[in-house]
Amino acid sequence: MIMNKFELDLPEQASSATITNHDINDIFEDDMKFFTNLTELNLKDNNKVPMYKLLSLPALEKLNLSFNKIHNLAILPIHIEGQEAHPKLFTCGNIKTPFKTLKFLNLSFNKLDFISLERLVMLQGSLKSLDISGNDLDSIPKDFKYFDCLESLNLSNN
Repeated sequence: MIMNKFELDLPEQASSATITNHDINDIFEDDMKFFTNLTELNLKDNNKVPMYKLLSLPALEKLNLSFNKIHNLAILPIHIEGQEAHPKLFTCGNIKTPFKTLKFLNLSFNKLDFISLERLVMLQGSLKSLDISGNDLDSIPKDFKYFDCLESLNLSNN
């Protein structure tokens, strides 16, 4: 689905993409690995875009997944050597750090829960801006104190 929206001869030519309001609810992970220079991806107003399927975008710096009806960020599959990755809930063992280049993440106006926020702590090494406004949250995890690089945190409308 996403490959068809780019209209490029070579996927590595893309540095930025906006695909909004297309009711996208799945992504072919194998397609993503060809977008080696994609730094910005706007998937606003789609339908529960699975974030973990974007893990193979090596240069991604800005990701907008706002208005996607996401309630649970089972975003990080467990990577166990010798086994196929499965989109399971986060556990600490044997996980590769995801989205090492991600600096700006917009998850506003979804339906995120507290457990999903705990998973975001894995992004603390690079994230500079996090927008989790409009998610009906009543608290944030204590581990958010480890977001040393975070310059902007939008918690409005919760």
